[in-house]
Parts: sequence; C-alpha cells; structure tokens
Amino acid sequence: MEQKRRKRKLSKLIAIGLSPNIDGSDVKLAFKSLLNPKSWHDKNEVEALRSEFASFLDIAVPQVYPTISGRAALIHALNLIGVSKGDEVIMQVFNCVAVLDPILWVGAKPVFVDIKRNTLNTTLEQIKKKTTDKTKAIIIQHTFGLPNDELDAIIAFAHSKGIYVIEDCAHALGAEIDDEPVGTIADFGIFSFGRDKMISSVFGGALVLSKLLPQKLFDEMDRIYSSLEEVDDSWIKRQLLHPVLTYLTLLPAPLKHLGKLIHLLGNRYGLMSKATSLEEKACGAKPSWLDKAYPGALAKLARKQLSEFHVANARRTTIAGEYISAGIKNAQVDPRNAHHTIKRVFLRFPVLVDNPEQVHQKFKENDIILGDWYDQVIAPKEVDLKNTGYEKGQCPVAEDVCPHIINLPTYPRMTDDEVERVIRTFKSLRGEELES
Repeated sequence: MEQKRRKRKLSKLIAIGLSPNIDGSDVKLAFKSLLNPKSWHDKNEVEALRSEFASFLDIAVPQVYPTISGRAALIHALNLIGVSKGDEVIMQVFNCVAVLDPILWVGAKPVFVDIKRNTLNTTLEQIKKKTTDKTKAIIIQHTFGLPNDELDAIIAFAHSKGIYVIEDCAHALGAEIDDEPVGTIADFGIFSFGRDKMISSVFGGALVLSKLLPQKLFDEMDRIYSSLEEVDDSWIKRQLLHPVLTYLTLLPAPLKHLGKLIHLLGNRYGLMSKATSLEEKACGAKPSWLDKAYPGALAKLARKQLSEFHVANARRTTIAGEYISAGIKNAQVDPRNAHHTIKRVFLRFPVLVDNPEQVHQKFKENDIILGDWYDQVIAPKEVDLKNTGYEKGQCPVAEDVCPHIINLPTYPRMTDDEVERVIRTFKSLRGEELES
C-alpha cells in the first residue's frame, strides 16, 4: 500500500488541455527560438510550412494560407465571401466561442443548429430547418476528429441555394472522407494549430481554399496575405515561453510543484497568453493580434510537429483503442454509411457520464486533469449565453449532452502506464454507477 501511495505521489500530471502535444524536443526548439529573436519573423519558415501543409493535404500550395490562428482563418473566409451585417451564418452548437466570435466580428448573425446525439456533429435536417434567404455561409465542425458523414449532402444543398460551406477542421487534421482530407472538400477549410490541437504551435492555423472557387477570391486572399503586418515581438515571446513554462508542470514530483508555481506566476504576470481572452469570452472586441501575420518562430514549431504527425496520430489511435478494449464507451459512434468511407482521428476521447464533477474530482485525485469540451452549448462556461444570442431550448440534444460530457486524453506522449492509469481510474468509478 505504501509503495502504491509513493508511486502516485511521484507520478507525472496527465493534463488534457495543458499543451498536450509538447515533449522535450518541442521545448528545446522553443527555447532555442527564444534565444534567437532575429529569426522570429522568418517568412521562409512560414512558406516552408505552407508548402509542407499543402503536401500533407495533397493540394496545390496556392490553396493554403497560414494564419495566426484558426479564428483568423475563419475571419478571412467570411470576409472573402462578403459576409457582413444582415447576413446569417449557420453553425452547430456544442462548440467554442472561438467559432462564434468571428461571425459577430464581421457583423453577421449566428444561427445555431443542433447535433446528432451519437456523432456530436450536426445534420442536413437541422441545417435545412434554419436556412433562410439571409444565409450566406454554413460552418461544419468535424467534432473531436470525427468527420461529418453528411458533408456531401450538405454541400449539395448549400450550393443549390448559393450558400458557401466552411469546414471547421480545428479538431480533425488527418481525418478523411472517401480518401479526401477534411478541409479540402467544401469551399473553405479552416485549421487550428492551437496548444491542444492535432499539431500545435501555441497559436496558429491555416485557411484552405477549394480549387473550384473563382480566381478573384484567390487574388483577394493573396492581397490580404501579403499585406498582413508582423505581430509584436512581445506577443511572440509569450507564445514561445508557453511550452517552456508549461513543461515544468509535467515533471515528476517534487519538481512539478515548483513547475506549477512558475507556471502560475507566468500566467499571473502575463508571461504567457491565454487560449481565449476575457474579451473573447464576453463576445467583445476582436484582439488586435488577429489581424497580424503568422510569425516564423511559431511556423517552425508547427513544421516540427507536422513532420511527426503520422507517428503521433498512430499513437492517439492506439490509446483510443485501449480505452475501447477496456470497455469504455466512446460518445461518438462511427457512422455506418454505405456511401462513404470515414477515417477519423482522436483529438480527444469523449465519454458521457452522469456526474462529471465527481468524475473530474476522482481523476484529479490521481493527477489526471480531464477535458470538458463542451460543458455548455457555447463553451467555455465563462461565456454568458445571453451575449451569444443563443436561447434556451433552441438545441435540445446539445443541451442534454453538455452536462454529461468528459474527455479522456489521447495525446501521443502518454506512456502505456499513464494510459493504464486513466483506465484504472475510470474503472474504479463503475461501482458508483456514473456511466450514462
């Protein structure tokens, strides 16, 4: 018993939202960049990422535009198609304020659609109910890396009405529908390289344009892309410090306690940036850095993780398989569709439970911090839904799912022992009848 207690005390923290992708080599790369500020605005790094990302998606380089975040990519897409005041943009709930805000920032009205319980994605039926003559765009989220298997039908419906379709692939880099990478199927694809996405550069993303779009949209995006100003060095420094200071919290005890203190102080004194600002959570003004160019210092971090993607993704799939083999039920069931072949990725492993607070606490006692995507229809919980335009009862399935969702970690640096620790902790809850 004493040996078990000592083992738990010396265990590393498993934290699903705390820069889960980074390992020692990422930290070294970020630290080396910190010491070389002359390289922070190296456009060659950005263009190299552009080329490598296009190759990864098997599309032409001119279709890809690296952006300072996934939010910036969405803003560009909405601006390119002229979305403005008086227009409506359909988006699914069970989503993040980072998708809602760009719609508000361009002056449009978000129109919310519900999800399907066993996929956590929206449906054509839901979209048809909310489409009007004011609908200018539809945003389709591939939730947690499971592609929306109705995408082709949604695109056909939208195009018949003159409506553009934007794939939100923030969770889904590497996923495919009928051997086509998500993000290349609809009119636009937006990707995020945020701190807890499939690849991470703390902030960053990409906009992908369909080769079928009119040339004038490419010309306009070329103009925007080439005219973006460089972001401030102080902003870049905060992003590079994030993996360095975060990694200290992931060391075994007692070093992790010192790391937590340093991380806490870093957050308190602005040495690191938040994933979402207070203004964004309040559906307020757009942060000024969103109008800036993606810096070379972060592109270098993204390039490194992209080069390791297939190994990392295979590890995620293995971990998800371990959970399934242990009898843990994934909240998302792969769609059985005779017309499509779906290849999913496992950004997170969502599970429905009766008492999430109790589950979170039990895991925390074992040094495991679970994810809470999405604990309200427009997350995080600090978002006041009154500011979003959402009215209770609009999307009943999502409202029912949100109070019961937890996310188990699937990130690639998890060891076999850590995966077993997650499984063992979850199994210890079975006697308390917490599963839905």
